[in-house]
Amino acid sequence: MALVVAGEQTMGPEQEARAMLDIGERLGLDPMHDIELLWIVQEFQNAPLPDDWRIFEGPDNRTHYINERLRYDVLTNPIEPRFRKLVEIIRDSKVKETPLDEVTVLELIDPIERAADVADMAEYQGIDPRKEPHLLWIAKLAVLETMPEGWEEYVDPTGRIMYRNTAKDLSTDQHPADDYFKALLERERAKPLPYTSIKLENYLKPVTHFRKDIAADGSVLRTLTEPASGTFYPFYDLYGQYYWYDLITQRITTDLQEVRQGPAATVIQRCWRGFLWRRRLWELHEAAMTIAKAWRSFEYRRAFGDVKSLRVRAVKRIQRFWRMRVAKCEASKVLFLRLAELGARSRRLARIRARTDSLQQTDHSFPEVRKRIIMVQRIWRGKLQNKLIEQMRQGPPYAHDEYIVTHATQTIQREFRDMQARKAEQSS
Repeated sequence: MALVVAGEQTMGPEQEARAMLDIGERLGLDPMHDIELLWIVQEFQNAPLPDDWRIFEGPDNRTHYINERLRYDVLTNPIEPRFRKLVEIIRDSKVKETPLDEVTVLELIDPIERAADVADMAEYQGIDPRKEPHLLWIAKLAVLETMPEGWEEYVDPTGRIMYRNTAKDLSTDQHPADDYFKALLERERAKPLPYTSIKLENYLKPVTHFRKDIAADGSVLRTLTEPASGTFYPFYDLYGQYYWYDLITQRITTDLQEVRQGPAATVIQRCWRGFLWRRRLWELHEAAMTIAKAWRSFEYRRAFGDVKSLRVRAVKRIQRFWRMRVAKCEASKVLFLRLAELGARSRRLARIRARTDSLQQTDHSFPEVRKRIIMVQRIWRGKLQNKLIEQMRQGPPYAHDEYIVTHATQTIQREFRDMQARKAEQSS
């Protein structure tokens, strides 16, 4: 394949290879280690010059590039910085082993001449630059994307832009890639929003977007961080210069501080509103704590009052029970003495009082003593009964035992005859 330089001279294979190596060195490529990047040299050779630029061979046998409008005469291709930037981005991605942004690569190979085309495409796709700035890369990709294979664009007699598939002989007024970008837009809208940052380093490097978002391990890839630029969106011009275009006001700027000014003001306002809300919440929190403290104090006082009243009632009840017991004990002492003196002779009263002194000193009431006496009597009667039964089992029968058995037999027989008579009367 012959190479044309300055539009006139044709070089042979050796000169062509030497020229490619020379271009690769100017672009920052190493022929020994960057063989897979030699396609950038071919893209550079096939890239057209910007408008108002032309190339010619000067008297000094060197290639000159002249801008006829600005009357510039330089020895370096004006688009060379753009491809050097492309090499730098690809090599940096290779060294850091980070994903390469396909949109940036396509833009550096064939930059968008009118940034307004991206604004028109965003409006056509339904992307709001104010609410969805993270989706503007899809509008830019749609502008950069070439026509699918087998399709061509033409204008019909009525002035409408039509698309024709030469292989299928099919014509339509809908762009053949509309369905693809519509599906891509729906997919990205379903993902979580990326974090927007105003850090300077996020503005100086291209943001990586994923046309194919499925990694080798099956995980879903997404953009995590984007620079906060408001309605400004970054572009590369034909010379590889980075500039920002406002999709709403259509202003162009290269001042990064101007781009960061709006988002920074928004962040400050958001922080101030957050501070006001936090201060208000803190005031409400303190008020709530004061109310809760007062309520707890009131509840404590009420509970303490209830406990105090319960304690007073309990003390009064204990005292009343104690007085009743003391009264019972005093009355019991008198009752013990009167019971002891009942039926006794006058000369034995002193001895009887002496016997009841020990019982009166125990402070037991009469009902308690009575219960215990009855219990002792029951126990004693039980012992006597058991002793009598044991003697009856071991000794000879007494005469009265035979009488008791005979009398019991007669009684049982009489009761049986009476029962038989009653049954007979009922049956008749």
